[in-house]
Amino acid sequence: MRRRRWFSLLVGLIVLVVGAVAAHGADPLVVVFREEGCPDCARMQTVLDGILAEHPDLAIAYHEISEPGASDLLWRMSLAYGALATRVPAIFVGDRVIIGAGRAEELTLRETIEGCLAAACPSPMVRAQGFVFPWRDLLIVGAFVGLLVVFLLLQGL
Repeated sequence: MRRRRWFSLLVGLIVLVVGAVAAHGADPLVVVFREEGCPDCARMQTVLDGILAEHPDLAIAYHEISEPGASDLLWRMSLAYGALATRVPAIFVGDRVIIGAGRAEELTLRETIEGCLAAACPSPMVRAQGFVFPWRDLLIVGAFVGLLVVFLLLQGL
């Protein structure tokens, strides 16, 4: 009876570990922010559909910009990538952000995805989760600027 309990505990632990690893690996390689009725979004979706036909196991996360929380996630990801994503589509892949649509963006998207499939890039979601806004640095710079303004005002008296 005791062996059976230990065996059940061991099997349960293995299932939990495998489930956690599988859930971590489920992060998408491509994160797309789009809007319904956007012609540039439709153009880039056609490119993504072609890539998906070649790589059906490619994980892509789509976010409609009008969904609750989507603009916050877009803002956080933009800050993490050092980009200003003020329009859609905004596509995050590996260490690149592709904003808008055009021939150059299509080629960049295809090239970046192919490179990430070959080199196993981390998910953009991982980069966004690890990003912490530099509040401390901003406070230090603000304090320095404040002291400089006070000093300049005192010089004028």
